[in-house]
Amino acid sequence: IGKISNEEEITQYYYHSLGHFLGLDVHDVGNYTKPFEVGQILTVEPGLYLADEGIGIRIEDNILLTEKGNINLSKDIIKEIDDIEAFMAKK
Repeated sequence: IGKISNEEEITQYYYHSLGHFLGLDVHDVGNYTKPFEVGQILTVEPGLYLADEGIGIRIEDNILLTEKGNINLSKDIIKEIDDIEAFMAKK
């Protein structure tokens, strides 16, 4: 979008963590200093915020950690602009 010209400027538009634990509460508690464990669910939700334009964009995936790897629990949720526009047009 032409807003970021160097790495130092990223914090102007991306000013929160990459995600959080998900459990009994939407923002569940967890210890980020210890290795993750099987059965935990973590969010991966990068965001971009353009405060001067009043725009914020965040796409979240919910990842279940298993013994055989990770499962994206939200993989079937639409994320592409055209798909979202088509879905909203049906309402």
